[in-house]
Amino acid sequence: MFYYIVAIIILIAILMYFFLEFIHLPNKIFKKYAKIAILFIFISIVIYLMRFFPAIISTIPAIFLILYRWGNILKFIASIFLKRNYSKQGNNSITKKEAYQILGLTEGASKKEILQSYQNLMKKNHPDLGGSDWITKKLNEARDILLGWVFFIFLLTSPLMSPIKKAIFPIAGLGTRFLPATKSIPKEMLIVLDRPVIEWAVIEASKAGIEDMIFVISSNKNSIIEHFDRSEILENALKKKNKVDQIGLVQSQNQLGSFSFVIQDEPKGLGHAVWCARKLIGTNENFAVILPDDIILSKIPAIKQLMRVHLKTNGGSVLGLESVPKKEVSKYGVIKIKKRYENYFSISNLVEKPIYSEAPSNLTVVGRYLLNSKVFDYLSLQKKGYGNEIQLTDSLVQLTDAPGLYGIEFNGKRFDCGSKFGFIEANINFGLNDGDIKSNLKGMLRKLWK
Repeated sequence: MFYYIVAIIILIAILMYFFLEFIHLPNKIFKKYAKIAILFIFISIVIYLMRFFPAIISTIPAIFLILYRWGNILKFIASIFLKRNYSKQGNNSITKKEAYQILGLTEGASKKEILQSYQNLMKKNHPDLGGSDWITKKLNEARDILLGWVFFIFLLTSPLMSPIKKAIFPIAGLGTRFLPATKSIPKEMLIVLDRPVIEWAVIEASKAGIEDMIFVISSNKNSIIEHFDRSEILENALKKKNKVDQIGLVQSQNQLGSFSFVIQDEPKGLGHAVWCARKLIGTNENFAVILPDDIILSKIPAIKQLMRVHLKTNGGSVLGLESVPKKEVSKYGVIKIKKRYENYFSISNLVEKPIYSEAPSNLTVVGRYLLNSKVFDYLSLQKKGYGNEIQLTDSLVQLTDAPGLYGIEFNGKRFDCGSKFGFIEANINFGLNDGDIKSNLKGMLRKLWK
């Protein structure tokens, strides 16, 4: 309802104003205000569509780019958001000729050449890569002057602005720490509260807006495929007994998204597992990697928190991080911090399972990644690293170039369900968050502590 009200108020105000004023305006001024009217109508439409498509909020930077292009007053408004200063006359700080010179181009260069030159220079001069804030500002000004609407379209169609819709779940492991149970049951199908471990990971992805779930499995994990497929026999049996609620529970798994399955013939490491899914990821497409062994209990899905950093950094790759005691870093991939921001870090290097005396920090990579498909270029080399396996960590170093590699300590509690203790801990904590059994479980725990 809020969106309806805002959109209607804006539209009525615009229409009433221009109906009263346009009759008396000269043709030149009329055209100017007509542009402004169209722009505000467009903004109203965007606000309305946000009700149905929240991801459209990613177009807001582009809207302010248009505001920057039109009218002195609107340029002033845009300057507030873009943190740029414009003269009272609304002139740009650089001329069109200077813009070409800044980008190293001759006048009359094509839009494609302008965009390519801008991207190449930004890669060399981005502040996160040791570049200058002043140079970056001038590059952006030159881009805005020369590209205009072309860059607006680029923002809307760029994979950097597009919502992430695909996630890879590497689940081909043998689960030897849970033998003998995992002799016949995949470890991902072990139950936490009332759902398999793998389903909790898929739920997290679905809540974050991911639609395509890509499972990298071994040939003996058919039970996972069956779990996310429809069971008409079971549904019909429940219908006959009029168990409507239970039918909904049974159907919920296959409604979490679309599911694809890729076979990893031989376990060669996490990097190899991700590489096996390469044909399902588009060129220059961003995607998530979720390790279901790590179940994360949080108000905001952990992978969603990574998505927010991804947008803040103009499409940078993002890793989920967790600080651990220094003596435990040898169990994880560890990051080297390049720069600290408000709630995230830029990363200059990663080390897989270092000894604690040589670890660059105590911030470790846990089972959440947002990556660009460029990572497959390195994974395709099939280089073996720690443990004589193809490590994903080794390939992540290649993503430190612009738009860069970042990490965030997500808000939430992680449970390592690949270990017996972590699995039990997850069941207890999820039970304490379940309204049906919460009180009984607390009572049981109190008795145990007596």
